[in-house]
Amino acid sequence: MLFQEPYPNDLPIALEGSRMINFFIDLIISSAISLAIMKLLILPFEPTSYSIIDLLLLVSTFTGIRLAYYFICEAFLDGTIGQHTTKSQIVTLEKEKPSYLQYFLRTITRPLTGAGSFISDDLQAFHDVCSKTYVIRKES
Repeated sequence: MLFQEPYPNDLPIALEGSRMINFFIDLIISSAISLAIMKLLILPFEPTSYSIIDLLLLVSTFTGIRLAYYFICEAFLDGTIGQHTTKSQIVTLEKEKPSYLQYFLRTITRPLTGAGSFISDDLQAFHDVCSKTYVIRKES
């Protein structure tokens, strides 16, 4: 994201590099968790061939687990592993912790954002806009 100052409410907006790092760390971790859960719960019953319905269920399960990672980490653990690594946090315009509804909106709109959102000209990614949240640098 190519941010333009001044930032709203003087928020210390996270740098685009931090958001990119967050994305890749969380992509790797959430995918590993998803694959591990699927291997334990679903794939032991692996059929010899997959129908299109089977493949859709596998992709849906994988995506659902990844989204659950984001919601659980952001809503209950004050951020994902990527956000903790880069010292980023999610806040409202008033620098307050978002509501559970805002975390839910971030989560369900995250797939619509796409992997390339961190290179847009916008201050917020699509899932930030939908949830009225901002990713900022943690203040020490």
